[in-house]
Amino acid sequence: MVTPQELDTRKARLNRLSVEGILMRLREMPPTERVLTFRLLEKAKALEVFEQMDRAEQNELVRAMEDPQLIEFWGSWIESGRLNS
Repeated sequence: MVTPQELDTRKARLNRLSVEGILMRLREMPPTERVLTFRLLEKAKALEVFEQMDRAEQNELVRAMEDPQLIEFWGSWIESGRLNS
């Protein structure tokens, strides 16, 4: 399991990357990991990244976000205070 400190470190590193760098990394990840990584982005950066994705990538990301297990996992992290919504 990832500790809150590790998550903070990953979030900070990710948000320092360029949009192109983030897209490159996201494209190498399986859908679940892609969603979790995308959710670590600051809102403005997430919007930029989403807008640079092609329509198929956008659709895949949205579908992956609707996965009930992922929603439950994300909700538990938010409820525990380990992550902001």
